[in-house]
Amino acid sequence: MKYVIASILILLLGAALAPPGLSGAEIAAAIPSGSAVESRPTYDLNSVGREDLLAIRGIGPALADRILDYRARHGAFSSVDELLGIKGIGEKSLTRLREHFTLAPPPSPVANRTPASP
Repeated sequence: MKYVIASILILLLGAALAPPGLSGAEIAAAIPSGSAVESRPTYDLNSVGREDLLAIRGIGPALADRILDYRARHGAFSSVDELLGIKGIGEKSLTRLREHFTLAPPPSPVANRTPASP
């Protein structure tokens, strides 16, 4: 939420200080890419490693290990909601963490087939 507010403030300040005649798109394009409006990285929940998990605010070493252990025991996640099955992740945590994770589609069975012998 604070990133949304910061983004709005940056755009408003830019509009107030911009020379007359600049469009909103031109003002937005002038914002440096390292600013608060840059999007957060997302990770595939089925391939994310410990170091990337630790980079996410709210995930410490113990929770990162529980996420990886859960995946090792239960196999690939079919939904980000499965994180609720991990000790230390409730509805509030899931809402916050959801923006950091995606699920890549499973590999196609056709792509894994070996050619038939003649």
